[in-house]
Amino acid sequence: MKPNAFTVRRLLTILLIATGTFSVLLPVHAEEPESISIVRLLGAPEQYDGKKVQITGFMNLEFEGNAIYLSKADYDNGVYKNGLWLEVDSARAPQAKTLSGQYVLLEGTFRTRNHGHLGLWSGAVTDVTRVIAWPPKKAGQ
Repeated sequence: MKPNAFTVRRLLTILLIATGTFSVLLPVHAEEPESISIVRLLGAPEQYDGKKVQITGFMNLEFEGNAIYLSKADYDNGVYKNGLWLEVDSARAPQAKTLSGQYVLLEGTFRTRNHGHLGLWSGAVTDVTRVIAWPPKKAGQ
């Protein structure tokens, strides 16, 4: 049985309506992280809870001590409240371990209620998706 032009048009109309309906329900793109300072996160954590953020600071990765700090001095002196606990999955950010003990730019989701091991930090960054050295090296360096 050969479909007539009316049936084909009707099927195309239904397909277009269905496609349009689903495109409204699906997100157009993933949430872009907001570039923000650690100071801002420490001062107004409730504004960023559950949001993707991009921060820069001194990162240290060690057993029960994964964190990013406002400065190396804060890490050296154990000023945990000037830092954020990190949950880094090596599959999502494989280069993270090689950058421990350095300043980094990091992207992930900020969590106000997660204070890390022994509750020492002022919050946490989970689901880390990006870690790069900071400042980035220029070509030829």
